[in-house]
Amino acid sequence: MNKVTLAQSLTRLIAGLKLHPSSTPVVLEGQSYTSSSLIELLQSLVDALTKVDAAKAQWSDTLQQMVGLKAEVIPVVGALRSYLLTTNGSSPSVLGDYGLSPRKPKTPLTGERQAAATAKARATRAARHTMGSKQKAGVKGDVTGVVVTPVTAPKAPSPTPSTGPAVTPTPASPASSASH
Repeated sequence: MNKVTLAQSLTRLIAGLKLHPSSTPVVLEGQSYTSSSLIELLQSLVDALTKVDAAKAQWSDTLQQMVGLKAEVIPVVGALRSYLLTTNGSSPSVLGDYGLSPRKPKTPLTGERQAAATAKARATRAARHTMGSKQKAGVKGDVTGVVVTPVTAPKAPSPTPSTGPAVTPTPASPASSASH
C-alpha cells in the first residue's frame, strides 16, 4: 500500500470511529484501545505521512537549487584555480593557503621515448587508416571499364517422353538480381 492509499484508508477509519464511537475498550494486538485513543494513534500516522511528503518536496526543491548553483559555481571555481596557479605559481606557500599545490614542471622526453612515441603514433594512424587533409586530397576514385552483364532466367527444360513414372517439371526460379 502506498502512502496516499494508506493516508486515505486511515482518514476513512478515523471518520468511521468518530461516527460510531465504541463505549467499551477494544483489545487489539494484546493492547486495549478506546475510540479516542485509536483516533489519536491513527491520526499520528496520517500526520507523519504528511510531514514526510512535505519534507520530500522541500528536499526535492533544495536538490534542484543545489544542481543549479553547482552548474553556475563549478566553472568559476575552475577559473579561480587557474588564476591562482598562474599568479602564484612560484609561491607554494601561498598556493597551500588556498589548498592548492603548484603544477608539476613538464619533463622533456628523452630521445628514445620521443622516437618510441613517434613510432607508436605512426603505427596507430596506419592501423586506423587515418589520413590528414593533404593525404585525403590526393585520394581519388577512378572507375574505368564498367561492364554491365544482363541476367536472364534459364529456360524450362522441355519434357521428354520416358517409360518410367510421370514426373512433373519444377518451374525455374527467377534469377536473382545483381547487387548494385
